[in-house]
Amino acid sequence: MDIQNLYEAVAGHYHLRGGGSLIRLEGGDKNRVYKISGAGLVVRVYQPTAPLDGIAFEHKLMSLLSKQISCVPKPLRHAPGKTYFIWRNHPVAVLPYMVGDTPADKDCENAALCYNAGNLLGQMHRIVREHTGELPVLRSRIPLMEMDAFSNHLYDWEKGRGWLSSTKFLPELPYLKEQLDQQWMFLRRLKSKRLLPVHGDYYHGNLLWDGRRITGVIDFDDARMEWAEFEIARALWEFARDDSRLVIDQGRQDAFLGGYAAARPHISHDLALYMEIIKTVRLFEILSTATSMINGDLLEGWNEEGEEYHWRNLLWCKRLGGQTWEK
Repeated sequence: MDIQNLYEAVAGHYHLRGGGSLIRLEGGDKNRVYKISGAGLVVRVYQPTAPLDGIAFEHKLMSLLSKQISCVPKPLRHAPGKTYFIWRNHPVAVLPYMVGDTPADKDCENAALCYNAGNLLGQMHRIVREHTGELPVLRSRIPLMEMDAFSNHLYDWEKGRGWLSSTKFLPELPYLKEQLDQQWMFLRRLKSKRLLPVHGDYYHGNLLWDGRRITGVIDFDDARMEWAEFEIARALWEFARDDSRLVIDQGRQDAFLGGYAAARPHISHDLALYMEIIKTVRLFEILSTATSMINGDLLEGWNEEGEEYHWRNLLWCKRLGGQTWEK
C-alpha cells in the first residue's frame, strides 16, 4: 500500500496541512488503521469488499452515541454528509485518535474492567433504543432472523466446509452441520425479540482503557440491527470465559451483567438464553473465518494460533451442550 499517496489523499479531502505521515497501528482483522502524525487523528482503510451501506450505518451509529458517550469516536466529515471517500477502491474514513491501551486477555480477570465494560454496553443499548429510527437502511448486514442458514453475510457453509476439509476439522464437519441445523431451529424461536442497533463485535480487543476507566470503544465494522441479547451473550463470553476449564467465571459474569443492568437499558438477563446464543456465535465464528479464507478478505491467514482458537470454539460448542455455568 502506497502510504504517502494515501496520506496526500486524506490531507486533500480533510484539508490537512502537508508534510505529515501515517503510522500503522496494531489490530484489525480486515481493515488497516493509521495514526496521522501530530494531528490526533486516525485513518481507517476498509477492504474494497466492505459494503458502503454498512459504513454509512456504522458511522451514523457512532455519531449518535458520541453525543452522549465521550469514549465513542465520531467520524469526521470531509463534506456535508460525507464521512468517507474512495481511494483505489478502498473506502477511507478519518476519526479522532482515542487515547488508551487495548486491555490484554489477563486484564479481563479484573472485575472493575468487566463491570465498566458491561456498563458501557448497557449505556449504548439504552441510547440506541431511543434513536433507532434515525439510522439509515442497512441491507448488507441483516439480522439473524432474516439470514439464510447456510449462506449469509457472516459465512457460507459450502465455502467454509471446503476450507475446513483441509484442516484438522475434517472429521468434525458432520457435527458442525448438525449443530448448524439445530441452532437455526433455536434462533427461529426468538423472532419476537426486539431489534436494536448493536456494535456487533464488542469485546476487550475493541476497547481502550487507562487501567481505571474505558477511554475508547472502536471498530464498529460489524454494526447492524440485532437482538440486544445476542450482543450481551457474545460480549459476556469474551469478558468472562475461562478457556482452561471451558466455563464462565462467576465473578466476572456477575460484574459484567451487574454493570450492564446498572445502565438501565430495560433488558432482563436470561442466562439459559445467553448460553444458547454463545454456542451459536462460537459455531458462526468458525464458519466465518473459514469462509474468509476462501474470500481472501482477512489480513492474516489461518495460522496455527488461529486454528487452535477455533478448535477451542469447537470445544465450547460441545461443552455448551452440557453444564457450563459455574454455580
